Amino acid sequence: VNITRMEIDEVVEGHRALRAFLQRVHQDCGADVLRADLEQLQALLPHHFRYEEHAGGFLDQIRRSRRHGQVLAARLEKEHVSLLATLAELRDLAARDQDDALKEAVRAFALDLERHEREEAGLLAEPDPLGELPRPSDSD
Repeated sequence: VNITRMEIDEVVEGHRALRAFLQRVHQDCGADVLRADLEQLQALLPHHFRYEEHAGGFLDQIRRSRRHGQVLAARLEKEHVSLLATLAELRDLAARDQDDALKEAVRAFALDLERHEREEAGLLAEPDPLGELPRPSDSD
Protein backbone atom coordinates (compact mmCIF):
# COMPACT_ATOMS: atom_id res chain seq x y z
CA VAL A 1 0.00 0.00 0.00
CA ASN A 2 1.43 3.37 -1.01
CA ILE A 3 0.53 6.85 0.08
CA THR A 4 -1.76 8.38 -2.53
CA ARG A 5 -1.32 11.74 -4.16
CA MET A 6 -4.36 12.99 -2.20
CA GLU A 7 -2.79 11.91 1.10
CA ILE A 8 0.45 13.69 0.24
CA ASP A 9 -1.51 16.83 -0.68
CA GLU A 10 -3.37 16.74 2.67
CA VAL A 11 -0.14 16.36 4.63
CA VAL A 12 1.44 19.21 2.65
CA GLU A 13 -1.63 21.44 3.26
CA GLY A 14 -1.46 20.72 6.98
CA HIS A 15 2.20 21.69 6.92
CA ARG A 16 1.32 24.96 5.16
CA ALA A 17 -1.16 25.88 7.89
CA LEU A 18 1.43 25.09 10.53
CA ARG A 19 4.05 27.20 8.74
CA ALA A 20 1.64 30.15 8.74
CA PHE A 21 1.34 29.82 12.53
CA LEU A 22 5.10 29.59 12.90
CA GLN A 23 5.62 32.72 10.82
CA ARG A 24 3.22 34.68 13.04
CA VAL A 25 5.04 33.50 16.17
CA HIS A 26 8.36 34.70 14.76
CA GLN A 27 6.82 38.10 13.94
CA ASP A 28 6.26 38.84 17.64
CA CYS A 29 2.50 39.16 17.32
CA GLY A 30 0.27 40.00 20.25
CA ALA A 31 -1.01 37.58 22.86
CA ASP A 32 -4.57 37.80 21.50
CA VAL A 33 -3.35 36.58 18.10
CA LEU A 34 -1.50 33.74 19.81
CA ARG A 35 -4.65 32.77 21.73
CA ALA A 36 -6.58 32.55 18.46
CA ASP A 37 -3.72 30.56 16.90
CA LEU A 38 -3.80 28.09 19.79
CA GLU A 39 -7.50 27.50 19.20
CA GLN A 40 -6.86 26.94 15.49
CA LEU A 41 -4.02 24.54 16.32
CA GLN A 42 -6.34 22.63 18.66
CA ALA A 43 -8.64 22.09 15.70
CA LEU A 44 -5.80 21.22 13.28
CA LEU A 45 -3.09 19.27 15.09
CA PRO A 46 -5.01 16.28 16.48
CA HIS A 47 -6.55 15.63 13.06
CA HIS A 48 -3.23 16.20 11.30
CA PHE A 49 -1.42 13.77 13.59
CA ARG A 50 -4.18 11.12 13.42
CA TYR A 51 -4.01 11.35 9.66
CA GLU A 52 -0.27 10.73 9.67
CA GLU A 53 -0.69 7.83 12.13
CA HIS A 54 -3.65 6.00 10.54
CA ALA A 55 -3.20 2.43 9.30
CA GLY A 56 -1.57 2.58 5.89
CA GLY A 57 -0.72 6.26 6.38
CA PHE A 58 2.46 8.25 6.32
CA LEU A 59 4.03 6.74 9.44
CA ASP A 60 3.09 3.19 8.40
CA GLN A 61 4.88 3.79 5.14
CA ILE A 62 7.91 5.05 7.03
CA ARG A 63 7.85 1.90 9.19
CA ARG A 64 7.78 -0.38 6.16
CA SER A 65 9.98 1.44 3.71
CA ARG A 66 12.82 3.02 5.64
CA ARG A 67 15.86 1.63 7.30
CA HIS A 68 15.14 2.03 11.03
CA GLY A 69 11.56 2.97 10.08
CA GLN A 70 10.02 1.38 13.18
CA VAL A 71 12.19 3.47 15.48
CA LEU A 72 11.70 6.66 13.46
CA ALA A 73 7.91 6.30 13.29
CA ALA A 74 7.66 5.49 17.02
CA ARG A 75 9.68 8.58 17.87
CA LEU A 76 7.51 10.80 15.64
CA GLU A 77 4.35 9.39 17.25
CA LYS A 78 5.74 10.11 20.74
CA GLU A 79 6.47 13.65 19.60
CA HIS A 80 2.83 13.95 18.48
CA VAL A 81 1.68 13.04 22.00
CA SER A 82 4.14 15.47 23.56
CA LEU A 83 3.22 18.32 21.21
CA LEU A 84 -0.51 17.84 21.89
CA ALA A 85 0.12 17.81 25.66
CA THR A 86 2.11 21.03 25.37
CA LEU A 87 -0.66 22.58 23.28
CA ALA A 88 -3.17 21.77 26.05
CA GLU A 89 -0.87 23.39 28.61
CA LEU A 90 -0.54 26.48 26.41
CA ARG A 91 -4.30 26.79 26.08
CA ASP A 92 -4.56 26.65 29.89
CA LEU A 93 -1.88 29.33 30.17
CA ALA A 94 -3.69 31.46 27.57
CA ALA A 95 -6.80 31.45 29.77
CA ARG A 96 -4.86 32.98 32.69
CA ASP A 97 -4.01 36.26 30.93
CA GLN A 98 -0.26 35.99 31.50
CA ASP A 99 0.76 37.51 28.18
CA ASP A 100 4.55 37.54 28.60
CA ALA A 101 4.63 33.96 29.87
CA LEU A 102 2.29 32.90 27.07
CA LYS A 103 4.47 34.49 24.37
CA GLU A 104 7.61 32.82 25.73
CA ALA A 105 5.95 29.41 26.05
CA VAL A 106 4.40 29.61 22.58
CA ARG A 107 7.79 30.49 21.07
CA ALA A 108 9.36 27.43 22.72
CA PHE A 109 6.48 25.25 21.49
CA ALA A 110 6.84 26.71 18.00
CA LEU A 111 10.52 25.74 17.88
CA ASP A 112 9.66 22.14 18.82
CA LEU A 113 6.81 22.02 16.32
CA GLU A 114 8.95 23.57 13.61
CA ARG A 115 11.70 20.99 14.08
CA HIS A 116 9.18 18.15 14.07
CA GLU A 117 7.41 19.35 10.93
CA ARG A 118 10.70 20.04 9.15
CA GLU A 119 11.77 16.45 9.80
CA GLU A 120 8.47 15.07 8.46
CA ALA A 121 8.61 17.31 5.40
CA GLY A 122 12.15 16.11 4.79
CA LEU A 123 10.95 12.52 4.82
CA LEU A 124 8.44 13.40 2.09
CA ALA A 125 11.09 15.18 0.04
CA GLU A 126 14.10 12.89 0.38
CA PRO A 127 14.64 9.95 -1.93
CA ASP A 128 13.06 6.80 -0.58
CA PRO A 129 15.67 4.02 -0.40
CA LEU A 130 13.10 1.29 -1.02
CA GLY A 131 11.10 3.20 -3.62
CA GLU A 132 7.75 2.86 -1.84
CA LEU A 133 6.88 6.46 -1.01
CA PRO A 134 5.55 8.38 -4.03
CA ARG A 135 6.96 11.83 -4.62
CA PRO A 136 4.51 14.75 -4.86
CA SER A 137 5.27 14.98 -8.59
CA ASP A 138 4.21 11.35 -9.17
CA SER A 139 0.89 10.64 -10.78
CA ASP A 140 -1.76 8.54 -9.01
